[in-house]
Amino acid sequence: MAFSLGRSLFSFTTPSTTTNNNNTIDQETIESLCDRLQTAKRIKDRRHIVCALKALSKKCKLEVGTKSITLLANILQGDRTDFDLIQLVLETLTNLITYDVGSDEEQSDLPQELYIQNKKRVHVVLELIAKTNFNVRRAAIRFLTALLTNCTTQLQDIILEDGPVSISKLVDLLKDKREVIRNDALILLQILIVSNPDMQDIVASGKGFERLVEIFVREGFGDEVTVQYCLSVILNLLKGNQPIQRSFNQRYHIQRLADFLKFCSNDEKLWSTQKVTNVNLLLQIIRTLVSPENSSENIVAYQRTFEQYGILHRLYVILKLLTVPADVLIETLQTISDVVHDDTENQKFLNSVVNISGVIQQSVLFNLLNAMINGEHQSFSLRISILYFLQCYLYNNESGKSMIVRTFSDQTANQYTLGHLLLNGYSSKDIIASWCPGITLAHLIVDDSKCKETIFKVVLPVDSSQTGVKTLIEISMDILQNSLSSLHTRVVVLIFLSSLLSNSSSAVQALLSVQNGVSYIIAH
Repeated sequence: MAFSLGRSLFSFTTPSTTTNNNNTIDQETIESLCDRLQTAKRIKDRRHIVCALKALSKKCKLEVGTKSITLLANILQGDRTDFDLIQLVLETLTNLITYDVGSDEEQSDLPQELYIQNKKRVHVVLELIAKTNFNVRRAAIRFLTALLTNCTTQLQDIILEDGPVSISKLVDLLKDKREVIRNDALILLQILIVSNPDMQDIVASGKGFERLVEIFVREGFGDEVTVQYCLSVILNLLKGNQPIQRSFNQRYHIQRLADFLKFCSNDEKLWSTQKVTNVNLLLQIIRTLVSPENSSENIVAYQRTFEQYGILHRLYVILKLLTVPADVLIETLQTISDVVHDDTENQKFLNSVVNISGVIQQSVLFNLLNAMINGEHQSFSLRISILYFLQCYLYNNESGKSMIVRTFSDQTANQYTLGHLLLNGYSSKDIIASWCPGITLAHLIVDDSKCKETIFKVVLPVDSSQTGVKTLIEISMDILQNSLSSLHTRVVVLIFLSSLLSNSSSAVQALLSVQNGVSYIIAH
């Protein structure tokens, strides 16, 4: 009988594989299973045979794949009455095209190429995803995800041929009440929309944002992997796609982002790894919306929206948290930087808060400068992020510049001003400690004659008695002529001097008065 023969083959194959404990399977065994699958009529027989192929599919992907792909695909296309059989077929196909991370197994694209060479087979998987049976739907989603992972562009093109309806059905999976289905659908969507504006447009216009926002709001903005998946899809939809960015703004989803930031600003003693991941993704979404790569129209529109919903205030609260992890602090600084860049209103808000200090506690701006200049124990990424923050904060910000420049006066009377930190760092022998203040000083005075006048008149003591003093231009020339100065230090000094001398006759006269100053610059 067909069933007994099929069962006999299965019973014979498995012990043989287990006993030998190697990765080689007799070709005749695989061929026999495929022959039996082709002729078997009873569902139970076919189920047992596919189960045997599934058992072999992990260790013998190429052999099983080349001989069984067509047979397995035919089952999906022709026989959908038995959900258990369909599930087994989908799981077997997934095994054939999936490799464990770090596996030494030789990988082959042949099984997946054999499957997708007939586009109808991909459409069949889309139809199976629409089935309400839990096991079939989940297996179909995972198989399609594996196909998309291995041959993204080809699958995207095939799915697009099926039209917006099929893609909308994939988005509708986000409404499934079963969390495991939603999570698998989120992973699928992440890959589906990668670098494909057409796919992104269909997903976004098909209430994709609404579904995604609903999920992470329902999760309570918590430390859940589901929230991570939602944020990842939103980020991929927005990144580099300005029409979708405009659509996102028009739908008032920014309020939800503000609510999320409020939740994230809770001063927790311990941030879980998942919370760090989720917050960083949220910050990346905000940065994407005001990225310098976007059109000025989009940037300005989002800066106004962020002001309306208090996004910058929420970011500032996170910045002040004593318990915030370093990588979140870095991402927060960079996000604030892009939000305030060349934006008068948001810069006004920062002007009003960053230089406020208490009886004991220094201002936020002082602490940032101190970490950038004297933070040898701080990471390079953090110190450079602070520099980027200062550049964006000072850009076209006359009030902010004036506030800092005023602190350069009377350095000997107060050693704890912003000006003292910058000047002390500028003459430091540490490369980063000198580079960051040098660039900051250049941004303070660029295209600002009043700030230049103040800066080049500043004098600093050059001995412990504080009787001998030098101007900043004289100190700059000393650094340039010092043979021990590093290349980076000399470069940043030249950057500062270039900014100072540009369109400033007073600064030029001051340089000419420095002994051997001009001759040194000409000679080098």
